[in-house]
Amino acid sequence: MSILDTLAARLGYAKAQTPARAAPAEMLTMADGYRWDMPSALTAEKQLQLYALVTWIGTAIDIPAAIAADGVYRVRRIAGEAGGADDEAIVNHPLELLLDRPNPGQSKGEFLRDAYTMYKATGNLYIFKNAPSETAPPDELWIVPSHMIRPIPDGRSYIAGYEFTPPGQRAEFIPAWKISHQKTSNPLNPFIGLSPLQSLVLDAFGDLAQQKWNLAHFDKNNARLPSILAFKAMVPDPEWKRLQKARDEEWGGTNHSGVTLLRGVGDSLQLIQASATQKDMEFLAGRNFTKEEIYGKLAPGLASILAVNATEANAIAGKATLIEFGVWPFLVQLQAKLNSDVLSLFGENLRGEFDDIRQSNRLLDLQEQAEYAKYHTVNEVRAEYYDEGDLELPADVIAAMPEKPPSTLDPRGFLFPVQINAQTPSPKFDKPEPEPEPMVAQPAAPEPPDISDAPDDAEMMAQQQAEMKAWERWAAKRLGKPAGREFEPRVIPLFQAARIKSALAAATTPAEVRAVFERETAAGDAVLAQAVAELRRFNDLTSA
Repeated sequence: MSILDTLAARLGYAKAQTPARAAPAEMLTMADGYRWDMPSALTAEKQLQLYALVTWIGTAIDIPAAIAADGVYRVRRIAGEAGGADDEAIVNHPLELLLDRPNPGQSKGEFLRDAYTMYKATGNLYIFKNAPSETAPPDELWIVPSHMIRPIPDGRSYIAGYEFTPPGQRAEFIPAWKISHQKTSNPLNPFIGLSPLQSLVLDAFGDLAQQKWNLAHFDKNNARLPSILAFKAMVPDPEWKRLQKARDEEWGGTNHSGVTLLRGVGDSLQLIQASATQKDMEFLAGRNFTKEEIYGKLAPGLASILAVNATEANAIAGKATLIEFGVWPFLVQLQAKLNSDVLSLFGENLRGEFDDIRQSNRLLDLQEQAEYAKYHTVNEVRAEYYDEGDLELPADVIAAMPEKPPSTLDPRGFLFPVQINAQTPSPKFDKPEPEPEPMVAQPAAPEPPDISDAPDDAEMMAQQQAEMKAWERWAAKRLGKPAGREFEPRVIPLFQAARIKSALAAATTPAEVRAVFERETAAGDAVLAQAVAELRRFNDLTSA
């Protein structure tokens, strides 16, 4: 782009991109006012220099950045409410593959590490989308250093674009749709983020001054504090020059000016310290306070982890705090920015999110899972807590399982977890090889069962109603009493019995118990008719 094109863009005459939602007139007026009041991008360069020079700032950014580099981004297709359990996982979505190799020069870990570092040090993260058009998905993602780019607000399109100034080159104009700009909150300027280092400038410079003083003390001064050598008598000039020469050559060498010599003062020859010691100046305590203040601003909890007297409990709590308040908020904001500016280009009803890396109470999680397993099958537990498919037992294992009454098996594929005990064979059950049987004539195939004498609909309904009445009386008598033997239905269908048991668990009064059975009685006719129809259809198929 030529100089005239760049100047025209900065003045607001560039070709405006068609936004999805135009900014209101009041916001455009504000953007026009900020057009000539934008901070220089060189301010970010000074912030990055502080990050490179101050040890505490570098540590407070590098350690969380290493944690953020392990973030795993997954894309799901929204099936109901966003973030719900019905969302469908998309394996190897193009954006997931793009983040694995965002550009030829970086891996995913390097990209996330540099993104965190740039965001924390300067308050701004600029991601360049290398795409053929505004509506096409990007082929590459690049991080633009904050000290080389700045936004250009104007009164026509709110953000006209971005001014990009490579080292030693002229400024270039980048259209707004090519840049995804993630920034911190800045009450002074809504177009550029506020670096957290800005509030730590005085502390950082004070720490640098202490480091320089310490270096000079051990290097130039050979760890000797400034002092004064006072003589009582007025030493003659020839002797005085000889003393000064000996001081310069023998006391500290060419790098040390030596002690200050005074003559005609004091009562005797004495050595006077001219400055306070490090302990008197609280030198180490001051540096330690600066370190903790920087850690508290940039990486909460890091001081507890790196303290020399930290215990295991303090370190674990500090790491949880660092991830909770230092790393996880950045990943949440980054996933929102990726969903808004990048993932939306791959299609609709898509949502991406990073795996939650926050530490949780493992004991409470296991208790919750155990309570969930009481009312759900193994397959449902696997899907809810482990994101795994249905568990299907091999045919030989099923054949080796002991026979159980029909009411104890789950027709959806496997047992309830509470029904699994020591006698239940595992999926890896090894069945012993049976001994070969002698060759005998095979018996004729058994005749299909005859259900001619099976109870008719009216009789079956009467048996179910009688059993439900008995169950209702039993449940009403057991209200308020400790748990004991459960009622075992014999003729009530399995699914209906499961619904009744689940509803009775929440019933606390006789009226609520009665309402449960009245509701099931009303729906009993349809259930019975369906069961009898299936039984007769099976009999017709076997007879044919």
